[in-house]
Amino acid sequence: MNFKVSPIPKSREHVIVGIDPGTTTAIAILNLKGELIELLSSRNLSSSDVIDQIVTFGHPLIVASDVTPTPCNVEKIKRAFDAHLFEPDQSLLVEEKTRLTRHIGYKNEHERDALAAAIEAYGSFKIKFEKIEKKTPEDLDINEVKALVVNGFSIGSAISTLIHLKDEEDKKIDTEEIQDEKNVDAQILKLKEKTKNQKEQINRLKRFIDELKLKLSEKDEKIDDLNGLINGIKNDIKVDVRKSREIQIKNKEISILRKELKKMELINLKLKDRINELKEIGVLNFFQRIKPVKIVDAFTKNSILKTEREYGISGRDVVFLADGTGGGNVTANILIDKAVLAIICENEMSHFAKEAFFDANIPVFSKEIIPIYRAGGFALVDFCLLNDNISIWKDKRERALKSKKEVFLESLISEYRASKKINKNESSCTP
Repeated sequence: MNFKVSPIPKSREHVIVGIDPGTTTAIAILNLKGELIELLSSRNLSSSDVIDQIVTFGHPLIVASDVTPTPCNVEKIKRAFDAHLFEPDQSLLVEEKTRLTRHIGYKNEHERDALAAAIEAYGSFKIKFEKIEKKTPEDLDINEVKALVVNGFSIGSAISTLIHLKDEEDKKIDTEEIQDEKNVDAQILKLKEKTKNQKEQINRLKRFIDELKLKLSEKDEKIDDLNGLINGIKNDIKVDVRKSREIQIKNKEISILRKELKKMELINLKLKDRINELKEIGVLNFFQRIKPVKIVDAFTKNSILKTEREYGISGRDVVFLADGTGGGNVTANILIDKAVLAIICENEMSHFAKEAFFDANIPVFSKEIIPIYRAGGFALVDFCLLNDNISIWKDKRERALKSKKEVFLESLISEYRASKKINKNESSCTP
């Protein structure tokens, strides 16, 4: 829909007015062809100032707003002119207002909003207005037909009404032309009297308008004061809400820290108990009465690494396997690499694991041979009993290795003798 600027009308013709009220008030005025007559904006305009601006350009047939519900100030202007109020079904979005006004220049967003309201109002009647322009006879005022239609008449009844009024006016003119000159003087006197009465009425209305302007000004000031009070209350509420949120955040942080503190206190108590146990073990170990043992819950890689992380496993350590089943020579090699002093096992260990420890010169004992004494999270063995059994185990290992070696040498000698005998028999059979 293209809009062009129309010159300021000389007569008080019907117009469409879009208004955007506020600290900065904008006014857009279109004629009934949808052409822009005026677009202006100014700060601190009262309702009476807006009325003065509008009447300069015409009589508002439609007063339009770009938002729903219509602001009170726009309602006042509508009532002042007894105009038809247009408000959209839903408040116009910024994108829609920009699209409606893209072909017209405006200075600010207030002028854009007022212009969009007027254009949207014209658009709602555009199809009817076009039909009126086609159907209205040439001798009738098209804008008067449009005014009647906007105020509720059908197109046909509006045209009929205006034709009837025109006929009545024509008859009145014909009657006046044939009246006697004597009657003319009487009519002139009546008109003068009527003019005098009308001037007096106009003066009364002007005084009434001045009173209304004063009241409007006072109300506007009161509204400004109330708006200032409302803004102050809103700011106070925002501050209170912000403080409340900060307090909630701090309370959550305190709650989290308290939970963490409880956890640390429990850990601290456990560590104190462990330190006391270690102190007891250290005293006993000082007097060579006991030997601390590192406990591994299961003969698996994960259990071994867990004990190493918590307590450490190094050379000269004794390891107690709470469950010796399941491990093989690969698992055994983890402890072999640590060069542990000895292994004590709760139950039977696999043959492959035993053989790996045997080859690595690491003794493996059952709990029946070397009893385990539990102290909290630690285990202890009798130091003297451990040393005696290690010595016995190593002696047995040396004998076993020596026996294996002798058996191996005898096997080699037997194989050598057997091979010599076979070679001798083969030589005697040669031709």
